[in-house]
Amino acid sequence: MQALIVSFDGYPGHFWLPAVVDSELGQVRVTGIDAAAFRFGIDAPIGPGGAPLTDKPYLDVVMRVASVDESGRISDAAPRTVRVMTLGTGDVEVTLSMSTATDLDLYVVEGTGTMIYYGNTTSPSGGHLDLDANAACGNQMGVNAEHIFWSAGQAPPAPIRCAWRTTATASGWHRWTTR
Repeated sequence: MQALIVSFDGYPGHFWLPAVVDSELGQVRVTGIDAAAFRFGIDAPIGPGGAPLTDKPYLDVVMRVASVDESGRISDAAPRTVRVMTLGTGDVEVTLSMSTATDLDLYVVEGTGTMIYYGNTTSPSGGHLDLDANAACGNQMGVNAEHIFWSAGQAPPAPIRCAWRTTATASGWHRWTTR
């Protein structure tokens, strides 16, 4: 296999995912798509045609995946209905991503001292925790991330501090990133 082609009904274009990728860990090769996991991000909660979805927590879309063999022949696309979570966007966004399903909690402290986290999901300045994944390691959502944002024009008082914490129910080593 040379690559996978991924497209979404109602959205123009497609994604070309090479089957072989060189990484810091060596060469990574896709050998099939029977148990593949894809992670795509959409920067704003919009639907086909640009319609805002701010009143819905998710969007059901049809994703189509085709494979490209070494000769460039493209298979029929296999359709799958997937549920895309819509997250808030704005001037400030903080995301904590985990490599596995675990309960790492994101904390953001505004310059005023207000802390946003799973126990206080909003702030007077407009900050909002809209994704709290894998709470107590029991609600496995299939999304290993946490997200806090301030809408456009509602940036929090500076400075802000970001931290994460693991719970007693989370165990083992987990790779994580923030952005």
